[in-house]
Amino acid sequence: SRLRLGKCTKTDFDLLNTRLYDINSYQLDPELERAPLITPFNCVRDAFNAKRTEQFSKETGREIQTFIARDSRQKAAVSGSIKNALLDLPFSHSGHLLGRLSLVYGMKVMLTENILVSAGLVNGSEGFVQDIRFSIDKDGDEFLQSCVVHFPQSLCENLPEFPNKNFPILPVKKDIHLRHSKTKKSFCFSRQQLPLVPAMAMTIHKCQGRTM
Repeated sequence: SRLRLGKCTKTDFDLLNTRLYDINSYQLDPELERAPLITPFNCVRDAFNAKRTEQFSKETGREIQTFIARDSRQKAAVSGSIKNALLDLPFSHSGHLLGRLSLVYGMKVMLTENILVSAGLVNGSEGFVQDIRFSIDKDGDEFLQSCVVHFPQSLCENLPEFPNKNFPILPVKKDIHLRHSKTKKSFCFSRQQLPLVPAMAMTIHKCQGRTM
């Protein structure tokens, strides 16, 4: 709580300094290997999550599966260069729905939307991937239909037909409005994707109020 309130002591500061991480060297104390990385930069968060997802895949022998968002404009699917440009949009500019979501069975993920507040499934809730269902279109692109996630901290013990504290996460759809900073021209489109992101790293903003 002292870190959240900006009241860290010298002892706190010294402790945190022992846990600084150099993403280029990628060397961590084994005891901290599973601890989430906290960074002020979205690009560092994304790079670390990608690296840890790849490492988790190698450690477990499980395949990385990457699913793209369904982007449409005026009810028609976007294609070509526009499609690729939208998929590459930064997380903060895409309604907090990833253009490309890479998942591995058993990996740690985080919700980016309030799904079921009464059960504690809210923005920032963390869980582990248990099952993935997806479809493939004529171009070979894979789209998520649902993902079953185990949320250990859920307030709801049982959901009919699902193991304890397992919940199906379904795609959400958002209308996204982009505006060019120089030309002031706007571009609007709709995105459908699961409200999940890898949870091996998070920004300082996202970790506020958490127990560390």
